[in-house]
Amino acid sequence: MRLFCAFLIFFGTLCAVYADGYVKYVRKLLPVAEGTDFYMESIYGHITLHQWEKDSVLVEASFQVERAEDWEKEELAGQLDLLVETWPGTINIRTQVAEEFEQAGSLLVETVLWVPKGMVMDLVGRYSFIYVPAFVVCEHTSLTAIYGDIRIDSLQSVNDREIYLNVSYGKLLVDCCSKALIRSSYSSVDIDKASFLQIKAEKSQIEVQAADTLISEGKYNVYRVKKKGIDDF
Repeated sequence: MRLFCAFLIFFGTLCAVYADGYVKYVRKLLPVAEGTDFYMESIYGHITLHQWEKDSVLVEASFQVERAEDWEKEELAGQLDLLVETWPGTINIRTQVAEEFEQAGSLLVETVLWVPKGMVMDLVGRYSFIYVPAFVVCEHTSLTAIYGDIRIDSLQSVNDREIYLNVSYGKLLVDCCSKALIRSSYSSVDIDKASFLQIKAEKSQIEVQAADTLISEGKYNVYRVKKKGIDDF
């Protein structure tokens, strides 16, 4: 990857109205250097995580309000957004949510995130669903769902890089992973097949279909391990 001397950021915003509802679209493109620390926290929605062969992070989000009065729409436009903070080698992004949705309200935030491989990444979803079709971990990577779920189709570690999967009051579903360090509390964990798993759990249900190595500790958990070893990966 090329090292950028200046940090150039592209922001795009579009608002729309449908029936009595309201939608705001936000698009942010942020060039990055290899080894950048990336942190993102999203709330109330769905997050889909992709990788691509570009020197940039792309975040596209839609803020959907089921119903909104005409007099509310201008205020909502300024209170629903993606806030970006940058320092040399660091990017922080978080969703800004209008105050009325912090307690109640009909808000859905749909986010699609594209990132390069050479980043240290922490992604946190609160009251959200995180979906990862396929991901190759080249640097430290952490995915966290609080009052939400994580679904992963394929997750691979390069050079034994650390992969942390954290779930509280939700579900973790993994079809295939080379290794993972899992923390679970008051949740269900379902792993189809894995090469190496280390699990720290509390008051959770753990089901592993097949794993070469499984290390677990915790209390008040229910375990179902069907098979030691995997046929292929």
